[in-house]
This record gives sequence, C-alpha cells and structure tokens, in this order.
Amino acid sequence: MIEFLSTQRTTDETLDFLRAQQMGETFAGGVAELATVVEGIRSFGVEDAYFCLDLTIARGLGYYTGTVYETQLVDFPQVGSICSGGRYDNLASAFGDEKLPGVGISIGVTRLVLKLIKEGVLKPDRATPADVLVTMMDARYRMQYLRVAEQLRSAGVNTEVYLEPKRLGNQLKYANRKSVPIALIAGEDEIAKGVFQVKDMRTGKAVDVATKDIVATIQEMLK
Repeated sequence: MIEFLSTQRTTDETLDFLRAQQMGETFAGGVAELATVVEGIRSFGVEDAYFCLDLTIARGLGYYTGTVYETQLVDFPQVGSICSGGRYDNLASAFGDEKLPGVGISIGVTRLVLKLIKEGVLKPDRATPADVLVTMMDARYRMQYLRVAEQLRSAGVNTEVYLEPKRLGNQLKYANRKSVPIALIAGEDEIAKGVFQVKDMRTGKAVDVATKDIVATIQEMLK
C-alpha cells in the first residue's frame, strides 16, 4: 500500500487497485461510494485532468463519514488546500431529532486572497474596503457606535468599527494607513448632543452631523 501511495496513477487505476483489496465489507462499501463520486464528477462534465483520487488525504475532524475533499490552485500548489470539506451523515442531527446527511466545504479566504494579491491576480486600490471608520472615543458608548455602524451598513456603506478606545490620533492614523476616506468621531459631548463629528480624511474637514442625518451625509460625501 505504501508503494502504491507513493506512485501517481490515474483515477481508474486507483479504483481498480482498491477494488482488488480484500479488506472486508466496510472497505468495499467505501470503495463503491468513492466510485459513485467519481462517476458523478464525470457526469458533470469535469475532465479527469481537473480532479484525482488522493489516498494520502486525511482530515482530522471526527464527524466526517465518507469522502473528503481538498482543492488547490493549479498555478500555486505550494499554497496548499484552499477549499476543503467532506461528507457527514450525522452532524446536523446534533441540532434536532431528524437525521440530516450532508456534504460541506469551507474556503480558506485569507490564504487565498493574500496569495492572489501577492501574485497580482487581485489588485486592490486600498488596504480595506471600508468607506467609514467609526472611532471609539469612550467605551461607555460602544453600543451607540455599533448602532450607527449598523445604520450605515444597512444603507450599503462599508463600515468598520475601531473596537478599542485608544487615543484618537492613533485611530485616525489607522484610517489614513488603510485609506479609509471618512471617520466618525463622538465623545461624551457629542453623544450628549446627539451628533457625530464626520471627518473627511481626504481633506481634513470635519462637521458635526445629527445622528439621524449621518447616513445621508456620508452617502453624499462618497459620491
């Protein structure tokens, strides 16, 4: 078996080898399931050049009950698996009495995006997609900051909340470093007045805006 695993073979050669092994009924059932998966992949029109049976793959999560999957970028195999998962028959049953089999995968977004940026496939013009940074002047008003961020996000404005009450200068430096165009600032005085200071990081201009008018004001500034 070790010799077989160390040699690259076609999908059909791998299936023929597995079928020839006499390892009991459970093993034979697994081989049959694997053959069905291969048949399904081919039925979807996926050519053999784009998938293979890799018997060296072993995923450590105990809820897998069948075939497991890993994917790689063809041009950058050194990145490793960027989309992985498998079959699980009983996982969803933990949330109810009904048995709900399924298949799931997860994408390693961080490693994928970082590699695509490094190779020049993705060319972001800023270090963050956020258009607004809600600063945190005082942790007592955390909920107010979160609420105004939610109002902006609901209106389609990409918004980030600075989650630590650090010095304002440090928070604004962070916004500049990330090229965030607008910062919202509110301390005790502003919260008492029901306003936020809206600072245009591109021009340095800042104005006080009533909380109810923040969304419309920022949408206008971003045009």
